[in-house]
Amino acid sequence: MAFEDAWTLSQCVAQTANIETALAEYQKRRVERATTLQIRSSAIEKATYGNSQKPAQPQGEKPSQAIEESEFPDWLYGYKPF
Repeated sequence: MAFEDAWTLSQCVAQTANIETALAEYQKRRVERATTLQIRSSAIEKATYGNSQKPAQPQGEKPSQAIEESEFPDWLYGYKPF
């Protein structure tokens, strides 16, 4: 994720006129993917460690958790941020 973030941020900065616009574009591009990974990680932690807390789900967001388990590795590792 850190490499994806760095690449996306560098592209946003290179393609915009000011830092405020670059950061807004960066957030727009990254929020859904980051949210999806956080929710899936939370679910895996719950399954692994028996955490009784329900995984956090941001209000108003529709995460891409609908990705089939068999498709998830391709979604995760095949991502092209450019």
